[in-house]
Amino acid sequence: MASWSKAIFLICVSLAAMQFPLMPLTALFLGGLLLHWIMGIDFRGSGKVLAFILYLTTFSALARGLFPGESAFFDPSTLPYSLTHGLRLMTALFYARLYYASTKASELGDVFSSLARKVAGEPKGGRYAAFRFASDPGMLISLSLAFLPKTFESMERVRESARMRAYRPRIFAMKKSALMLETFVFVGVKSALSTATCLETRGYSENRTIILPRAKPGDFLIVAAGLGIAVLAFV
Repeated sequence: MASWSKAIFLICVSLAAMQFPLMPLTALFLGGLLLHWIMGIDFRGSGKVLAFILYLTTFSALARGLFPGESAFFDPSTLPYSLTHGLRLMTALFYARLYYASTKASELGDVFSSLARKVAGEPKGGRYAAFRFASDPGMLISLSLAFLPKTFESMERVRESARMRAYRPRIFAMKKSALMLETFVFVGVKSALSTATCLETRGYSENRTIILPRAKPGDFLIVAAGLGIAVLAFV
């Protein structure tokens, strides 16, 4: 499947997850689990995210009375609504995992760069007419999409290194927390410089040749499925 068709499907399913009532939403959620099983994608690393979503939705339900204009304080009757919203977030998360597990960030970036070049027109003097960025915005998108998971991995490595050195964070230990933050920023800057060096070493050019795979019937099928789900949600 092409990256653009899977991206359209992900957008449609995410929009539908935010609109469906409980029963269709549950079916959509179970469909995401089934696709994980069919594609052989495990759930490693999802536990913390799901636990955080569950904690967030439970707290939002019980603490609604903290906000002005709400009569009840810690009202359990709001729990079903908040848990339903949590299920919406989990559904979107699972389909996003399907996309990222089966698609490279560079694939979607190539699609954006190809579209930008068509809008910018034919190249003049070896460069595209509009502006330099228009020739390859997909590279920026690819690096941005790859930056987020690398950032979380860096945070986990910094925390693990701190634990290995018997460091235990405390609420008022501002100096030690600042040192951890300094280490994290240093790792992030070092990673960015390393990425720039790799691009330069490999002779990257904003006018690089982009060859997109041809659209297949399956691509149009998955787009039609996503649009159909979105239509059902908004009808």
